Amino acid sequence: MRGAEEILGKLEHDLGIRAKDTTSDGKFSMEVVRCMGACGLGPVVRVDEDIYARLKPDKLKEILAKYE
Repeated sequence: MRGAEEILGKLEHDLGIRAKDTTSDGKFSMEVVRCMGACGLGPVVRVDEDIYARLKPDKLKEILAKYE
C-alpha cells in the first residue's frame, strides 16, 4: 500500500534479512503487519517505539543509522 512493497524490499536489502528474520548481530528484526493504526499515513515503519510515517525509501538508511 502506498509504496510499502518498495520499502520492504529496501529494508530487506539494507539489513540483509527477510521479513520474520533477525540480523546476525541481533540489532534488527523485521515483521510485516497489515496496519499499525496509522494506515492513512502509510507506509509506516516502527523502530522500537519510534514511528516513521509517509516513508520514502531514500530515508531508510538515515533512519536505520540512528539505531546502530
